[in-house]
Amino acid sequence: MQVDSLDEYQLSVALLSDAEPVRALGVMGADDDVSLLSGSQGGLVSVHEHVLDGSRRNTLIQPGGTEGNNRHPHQISSLLVVSPNDSTGKSKSSSSSSSNSSYYVTGCKDSKIRVFDGTTHELLHTLAGHENAVTSLSLLSFSNDDSTRALVSGSWDGTAKLWKWTDSTISTVIPMLLTTLEGHENTVSVCALPPDSSAGSSFSSGRRARLCTGSAGIAEGNVIRDHSVRVWDVLLSQDGRAATATLVHRVANDHDGPIRDMAFDVDANVVVTCSNDGTIKLRNPDTGTTVSTYTTTFLSSPPMLLSVICLGQGKYVSTSEDGNAHFWDTATGSTQVIGHPNTVWKALALPNTNGDFCTACHDGSVRIFTKDVLRAASTEEQVAFQKEVELARQKTQSGPSQEEIAKLPKWELNALQQGRSEGMVQVFNKGGKAIAAQWSAASSTWIEVGEVTGMGGTSENAGSINGVQYDHVLPIEIDLPSGGLSNLQIGYNAGQNPFVVAQAFIDEHMLDQNYLAQIADYIRQRVGDAAGPTLGDGSTGNTAPTSTSTAMDITMAPPPKVYQHLPMKGFLSFETGADAKTLGKISSKLSEFNTDVSSFNDTDLSALPELIQTLAMTNRYHATKMTPSDLAVLHTLIRTWDCSRVFPALDLARLTVLHPDASKSQNTTYWSGVIQCALEKCKEVVDQNVQGTAAVAVPMLSLRLFANCFKGGSGSLAAASTNIVGILECAQQFCNSSNKNIRLSVATVLLNASSYVYSTKNTNAIPPIVSLGSAILTSGLYETEAIVRSLVAMGTVLLVSSSSAVEDQVSLLNQIQLVAAQHGDKAKSIAAEIQSIF
Repeated sequence: MQVDSLDEYQLSVALLSDAEPVRALGVMGADDDVSLLSGSQGGLVSVHEHVLDGSRRNTLIQPGGTEGNNRHPHQISSLLVVSPNDSTGKSKSSSSSSSNSSYYVTGCKDSKIRVFDGTTHELLHTLAGHENAVTSLSLLSFSNDDSTRALVSGSWDGTAKLWKWTDSTISTVIPMLLTTLEGHENTVSVCALPPDSSAGSSFSSGRRARLCTGSAGIAEGNVIRDHSVRVWDVLLSQDGRAATATLVHRVANDHDGPIRDMAFDVDANVVVTCSNDGTIKLRNPDTGTTVSTYTTTFLSSPPMLLSVICLGQGKYVSTSEDGNAHFWDTATGSTQVIGHPNTVWKALALPNTNGDFCTACHDGSVRIFTKDVLRAASTEEQVAFQKEVELARQKTQSGPSQEEIAKLPKWELNALQQGRSEGMVQVFNKGGKAIAAQWSAASSTWIEVGEVTGMGGTSENAGSINGVQYDHVLPIEIDLPSGGLSNLQIGYNAGQNPFVVAQAFIDEHMLDQNYLAQIADYIRQRVGDAAGPTLGDGSTGNTAPTSTSTAMDITMAPPPKVYQHLPMKGFLSFETGADAKTLGKISSKLSEFNTDVSSFNDTDLSALPELIQTLAMTNRYHATKMTPSDLAVLHTLIRTWDCSRVFPALDLARLTVLHPDASKSQNTTYWSGVIQCALEKCKEVVDQNVQGTAAVAVPMLSLRLFANCFKGGSGSLAAASTNIVGILECAQQFCNSSNKNIRLSVATVLLNASSYVYSTKNTNAIPPIVSLGSAILTSGLYETEAIVRSLVAMGTVLLVSSSSAVEDQVSLLNQIQLVAAQHGDKAKSIAAEIQSIF
């Protein structure tokens, strides 16, 4: 029967699972009898039966029950349906078109892989081996008839693993680990490729297979690099109990952001990848190289694409963090953006529907979209869906008020605030604007994501704790042994596992582990209710009193030694001046001095305007490059100009080193040369008793350049570490300066050097750090902010080696206490922490 086709995709049906964010999808069934599986952030599997038949449509939540190990303890981050004789070439990362004796496999944030019976939903196997969340699953075939297959898993731990998938009988599956593919850059996406069936191919033996992996990249300074696509040749051993994976090709950094997902398009014979840069790329499956690129439609900055699927005939769908599904028809060039009320985590193609697909949304719904007139939702349902999307967008577009921004932590002091876990998002106040940053545990730095233009919550209890935004901020009171109350707040986002949130709260505040169930129950019962529990009295908010009405005795174990201010991790920097107006003044001064000395012709300075233009685009640092000619002219200016004229070049170098591409590892030698030239200029200021502007500008800007070298990228950091003793000796020469800007620069160099020593345990630099710190403390010249930085620096290196670093401990502690007493509560608190080290 000929069915009318719509010009664009429309909503077909919305399915609600357990009301928690849906993170993974799978499909079972054949022909018109299709069932969807969804995995939630709360760890539940839902089965949506007969989704194409409105009269029989039904949803079963956790059909395998919640007893024993059937329920996942954390979010389900990936899901794969496998059935006998499944064709790998047609089975994408989440689907299978057969309903007989199917299995489904889940990847969980707890690092485990679980295998379930597709009919009874009984847990059959739990596979351990990964060390972090399992985020991607695929099925690999070693032969065209699928007689020999392997399950492939990708994880946050930077590895992919192959597990042999043996159907020993019609109803039994026995998975076992074959090999581990190491060396990836953080989170791994996996995509099985079909066997090469060409004549004479070694793949026809049934022991060889092809596999593609993608990685999210690693943080280096303020940029994510080395996100890569790899193509592997997999050889199965003769006995089928092991495999060897050989890397055939690697393509790095052709996306401008982490690779989040990948799929194989059978019709076009291409691998498709999506990325945080808002693009999908079609790739040659043999080499991984890009064939073509397609960009999402966006207004200001590209959205982070979280998943991608193939619909066949050159049609693709990707989903994004900003709440959209993006459709491309590469044959016709047509596109469509389908808005959702919240983040869309996954998409999945539905078999035998001529292009229908479904999406997994953070609002807890699974939605099917179609171009089939007969399957499209009613006009009323379409209008209601659009209103739901519009309402959700309105709530998130109002943006933070100036009052809210003023309460956020200052971006300039971000190094003093450490993230609690990899990927944690924190909102900062940067120049009066709210910006979001993500914590990189590998580099111990905050990586700026972008400006926060909407912080509206999802409930009346929405708010923030220490700059972190939550859907619900709930009060909790703790009875203290002394008889008082401690008022705390717990942050909860819709769909999180209450037990995980409760455990993190207990760990953060060092509470009795027995409170876990009570706090988790309170979250589940009181989300949206302003009342909070009082721990220790047996109550849970506004619920009826329990049978035990007497106060619970609280016996707090002695807390471990945890410092609020120590140690220093990460680095502070001097970032001001990277704006068009200030950079224009620097450029004018360079041109003026060049005319005076006539050391360069116009051609020699031709690179400066491009360099300055690149520096002015701070919001594009992740996408812009620095050429060797840009950097060469800067080095030459610092090396050849005398002290009276060199300071604008030093100022420009101070800003340049914060550019990720300028400070990358390949430029270590360059920055070492720049640092040595700057040290020479500072020596000239002292030896020649230079007066006037240069007497202040040269040491101040040189010291700020040194401080920024620690903060820049791996190249400038390596250069600073090589010259660390010289840098500290230079700082000591100017530590008694009468200029407060020089003094603050000295203290910041000291602080960054201490952070480097703490992270590397390089004890050779401890003596000059202690010497400089003592000189600062005894000078009587330094302002409070500089004293605070110096105290943190001293405490940080003393944590590395308190005994060998200080000969006269009593004298040093007396110095610290005396100085701290004159500079406020924060300085006193740091001094008390230093006292406790000894």
